Amino acid sequence: MILHVAAHYRCVGEQQIHEPIAQQTGLSDEVLAAIRANAPPPLGTARQRLLAEVANELLTTKKLSAALYERAVRELGERTLIEVVGILGYYALVAYTLNAFEMRLE
Repeated sequence: MILHVAAHYRCVGEQQIHEPIAQQTGLSDEVLAAIRANAPPPLGTARQRLLAEVANELLTTKKLSAALYERAVRELGERTLIEVVGILGYYALVAYTLNAFEMRLE
């Protein structure tokens, strides 16, 4: 989800920090490249695909459609969906900050 935020806001610093972590957890270069390009990533599980869909819709439209909201609550639970939205919002703030000060890993 963090990498979806980094891609959406074109935040190189956030991307540099979190891509190695994502690779260590098993995300492939193909998945990372798709996320970087704001394309649907070829994720392995239905849960991962749902989280990517939630992230992309919220970042793109600034809200969740009723259908996606209901599916996310059903499959993730309301508490988890609240946490997902909070994570996306937090990392959007981080992206704004890193971009404003042009922060990168050096």
